[in-house]
Amino acid sequence: GQMTLLMPGRKTTNESNSSSSNLMYLATSMRMNTALRKSIFCVIMGADDFIDAYEKIVKMRLSTIQSREVIRVLVRCCSSEAAYNPYYGYLAGKLCSNH
Repeated sequence: GQMTLLMPGRKTTNESNSSSSNLMYLATSMRMNTALRKSIFCVIMGADDFIDAYEKIVKMRLSTIQSREVIRVLVRCCSSEAAYNPYYGYLAGKLCSNH
């Protein structure tokens, strides 16, 4: 079986509208200061699991320069957690294995 790591505190579909506005607020509070960083942040933090996040990042069709922002946002998200969350490691590994 394929392991799928779920994000902690994932919202249900009924809460998705308020969830996206909460993610934008959180992105701003974490100093995601460009539209690209905010978009990447919302993908990473709003994904169902690391595979969902990976697929959504790929669909963004980022240029080489833009794709550098993914790791910056990923590191910022990981470092803001109170305890280690393996989700970020799995996502980073998936991103690295396919580039």
